[in-house]
Amino acid sequence: MDIDSLQLRNCAPEELTGVIDSTQMEQRFLPGGVLEVDIDRIYLGHAVVQRGRYGMGVLARGAWPAGHVCLGFVRDTPSHATVNGFLCPTMSLQLYSEGTEVSYRAPPGSTWFAYCVKRDTLQEAVTTLYDEPLPIPKTGSMSTCLAPSSKRRLADCIDQLFIAASDPIATSNFHQIRAMETQLLYEAACAVVPMDRRSAATSQRHAANRRRLMSQAEDYLRSNIENPFMLGECARAIGCSERMIERHFRAIYGVPPSIWFRCMKLEAVRKDLQCAGKRDIHISDIATRWGFFHFGRFTVEYRRLFGETPSETLRK
Repeated sequence: MDIDSLQLRNCAPEELTGVIDSTQMEQRFLPGGVLEVDIDRIYLGHAVVQRGRYGMGVLARGAWPAGHVCLGFVRDTPSHATVNGFLCPTMSLQLYSEGTEVSYRAPPGSTWFAYCVKRDTLQEAVTTLYDEPLPIPKTGSMSTCLAPSSKRRLADCIDQLFIAASDPIATSNFHQIRAMETQLLYEAACAVVPMDRRSAATSQRHAANRRRLMSQAEDYLRSNIENPFMLGECARAIGCSERMIERHFRAIYGVPPSIWFRCMKLEAVRKDLQCAGKRDIHISDIATRWGFFHFGRFTVEYRRLFGETPSETLRK
């Protein structure tokens, strides 16, 4: 499900010098079902730590704060999530420059962690700890996969930080929280600083190409939603092979482009049914117009995707 302008612009109010544990839980009723959004935040005097989880597959768009760099961490994901085109398996780490726009594609159940802070503050802390600054890009973002030992240590640091912040007396335990934050930065530096810069540059090029290909493929399929699925036509229109499109859709969404396209058609049927009002219409006519000619199979697929039958949607 697409979520435009998702609020990712939160940053720490400068006047806060204590720790505030803020948990936000939302339920958004969307055409693809119910999206559960859980976001935990820890506010420090100079930074904000966030942790989030989405209950269904999403394409989330937004931006990190304009005056802050961000250290991101994909904690749990059933398959590869992507951020700005980077393939992000579980326990991968991302670095974002100030105000970076984010395009986050993720399967259901994915969780992420983010640490947003001013560049000078972060680099001063990391250099003090590690004698070398983080390789944060001047613009855009970069991503790296971590060694198993680094993954475990970073995950433990995050867990301990949120456990401590959820303590009722966390505001009086500020120094402990800051010590955990320092340990988190040290582990991030240990994981990222030694990385091969040449490999990072290659990864950035691949990510840019992947993001461009996916955006072009999705835009083409959406603009041809009323037509039958033709992967060959899509491949020729965006200038790549059918196999490459198949591989990217399976890696990112866990389904081939044909299934993704079919879900878009089912969503189009749902919108037509919701807009029908009291007009005398036949569900089969709408289904046929969108290319569903086997009505029994259509009803099963519709209910599996939306949790209700087409007739129930129409009655609502």
